[in-house]
Amino acid sequence: MENVEIRNIKAMESKQFRARFDVAFKTVEFGTICIKGFRLGKSIYGDEVWIQEPAYQFFGKHIGLFFMENKGVWQELKREALETCKENGIDLSGINLLVENISPEEVTI
Repeated sequence: MENVEIRNIKAMESKQFRARFDVAFKTVEFGTICIKGFRLGKSIYGDEVWIQEPAYQFFGKHIGLFFMENKGVWQELKREALETCKENGIDLSGINLLVENISPEEVTI
């Protein structure tokens, strides 16, 4: 992705999370905007990768601090984060690295 940089990747010794990283967006008007505290791990619903955006807990609920309206760009950001983590030696064993865009209509209940 152009104008996006994954920074400060640190391995985590956690059962669920494998890495913590920051995402920097280079803009013309504001300069570089860095959002800290993304976490990469294994989903509790399967062996797929899960990227948790920065969040805080308020009365028992987690409130996300980052939201990207364009789901296609979010998928690209996830791919970029996975590639960068692999390049930096983060152990991703046991995680299905297939990142796909699933429509809610395709999910059977």
